[in-house]
Amino acid sequence: MLYRTDFKAMGSNIIGMMDCSLEQNDALLQLPFWFEQWEQKFSRFRPSSELNFVNSRAGSTTIISDEFIEMMGIAQQAELLSHGIVKATLLQPLKRAGYDRSFDQMVETNAEPYKTPFTADSSIFEVELNLQEKSLCLSPDMQLDMGGFAKGWAATKAAKELGKIAPSLVSAGGDMYITGSLQNGDPWQVTIDDPFSPGEIMATLAINSGAIATSGTYRRNWTINGRKQHHLIDPRTGYPAQTDILSSTIICENPEIAEVAAKTTLILGSEKAAEWVNQQDNLSTFFILDDGKVVFNERMQDYFWRNK
Repeated sequence: MLYRTDFKAMGSNIIGMMDCSLEQNDALLQLPFWFEQWEQKFSRFRPSSELNFVNSRAGSTTIISDEFIEMMGIAQQAELLSHGIVKATLLQPLKRAGYDRSFDQMVETNAEPYKTPFTADSSIFEVELNLQEKSLCLSPDMQLDMGGFAKGWAATKAAKELGKIAPSLVSAGGDMYITGSLQNGDPWQVTIDDPFSPGEIMATLAINSGAIATSGTYRRNWTINGRKQHHLIDPRTGYPAQTDILSSTIICENPEIAEVAAKTTLILGSEKAAEWVNQQDNLSTFFILDDGKVVFNERMQDYFWRNK
């Protein structure tokens, strides 16, 4: 049977599901505790988090946990894979765009959007990372934001732990990981939301295993003095990305690549995103454009539920 739990963590709705017996589904009760531990490490909205401690010591050497070292590796891979489009060093421009508090506390303001041109030239590779001593040192003007990376990492870590017991799925906002087919051999049903009609479904996918990541500008956005802002910063400008992609969904086996690919393609926009995807291996893509058009590549057709 399918058992499910839902809760809020990391500023997102978290869903955990297992195809298991009644005796086995108690494992789902561990999910909120796991996410609480991880949020305490990587949330920029918790004053006592490890991330905030690291940021507060910019310019000084700081001992970090094994999980933080792992997150640094993910951030490095993201910057390389995206050719610098997805970075962990964009906290300052994100705050300047108005995202300076948890999203559930965001309200429309009359503050002026920042007008000074800003380019986010800092790189995660500028961080002095010592793996042997388990320490790092940020440059004095650098601040890290691991929020997006942490959700995908947490969903994958949790799903794989549950997957030791039974086929499992964990979704954290736009990041999802599936450990394997249902026990009867069927795939899991995964839906893509319609950004133009809240609560409606744009497409249904059939997925046996792997990572699904969706990045969009239609949910996590806010208004400053009548001007819409969103959380996906284009490091080439330091502003929220100007893009014709409203929602980008990526399927691949590697969860770290899926999360980065969803953000990269959305920020690039549909034309350049298609070029970037063609340079990668084994990515299935589904874009919803701001004019309502849906664009998907040939690999994605294998996942549409009607084909099963």
